[in-house]
Amino acid sequence: MAAALAFLAILPPSAADLASAVTQAHASALMTSRQIAVVSTDHHTVKPWFAGRIALSPPVTDFADQGFRLAGGRLDRVAGRPAAVVVYAHGLHEIDLFVWADQGAALPASSLRHGYRAIFWKHGDLDFAAVSDVQAEELEHFSALVRAASE
Repeated sequence: MAAALAFLAILPPSAADLASAVTQAHASALMTSRQIAVVSTDHHTVKPWFAGRIALSPPVTDFADQGFRLAGGRLDRVAGRPAAVVVYAHGLHEIDLFVWADQGAALPASSLRHGYRAIFWKHGDLDFAAVSDVQAEELEHFSALVRAASE
């Protein structure tokens, strides 16, 4: 029995589980006022904050000129796995950029759950999800900016 549970714990989560996990984490952070652990618009402050706290280096870029201002970052979990979350402000909305180590899980292309949109993609050995209640076009534009900056 213990071996079966250990095996299940290492299986990658399903696409539906990932979509649910990131929207729940985003909503929970908003409701509990724990959106940001390191508050800064300076990527030279936010990026190093993740060092030693998580075993990956998330991309941290300020897109203020395009309407997506870097606000800070925090740590969270996605389907039981540690994730870096880079937080952006877009008008009165928050966009969370979740970044976690790729575990081979299939990612949904996009989802809408409980009023929150999520767009997923992979780059290298990292998985990404951008989550917010902004309009679909705005979240797609943000995602395109992050992808271009990560190239």
